[in-house]
Amino acid sequence: MTQGSSVFVFVGWVLLTLVFFGCSADDDAVARSPTVPTLLTPVNNMVIGQNKPDIGCPSHPTCGFGCRIFFDWTDAESPAGIAGYHLIAQQRNALFPLVDTFVTHSEFTALSCNAFVLDAAGQGWEWRVQAEDLLGNVSPWTETEVFQFAPCRLANGNPCNAAF
Repeated sequence: MTQGSSVFVFVGWVLLTLVFFGCSADDDAVARSPTVPTLLTPVNNMVIGQNKPDIGCPSHPTCGFGCRIFFDWTDAESPAGIAGYHLIAQQRNALFPLVDTFVTHSEFTALSCNAFVLDAAGQGWEWRVQAEDLLGNVSPWTETEVFQFAPCRLANGNPCNAAF
């Protein structure tokens, strides 16, 4: 290979690199992951009440009103803008989550009318969030926070019961 061909190959490689990888500082900033949100509520070890009449659900004679959990976290930031957040809440080691959703704001209310968590399953619940920007870049997951459910009791003091 002659020296002229070597220069041509080098210049071609530089141009190819610029086409595929870009050379703008702005492009580099847009490729970064969004910042990691901070979880606000439920706070670590918070107890979620069940069968509360103020959650907006009708009462059921054996299941009660149900359960409402308000999830809140800080807004993430990205030069590309934030598309939304992936929220997962589940009992530790469960096969299926209680909440697995994508929302556009940094809060979410999970409402389950006439549903309850059994006393034996009230412990070991956890939640986490991941931000996604408008380009599809995702942040690392937040640290996991844990919460628990208070026992579900009907107005007469009996445990909530799905059997009629």
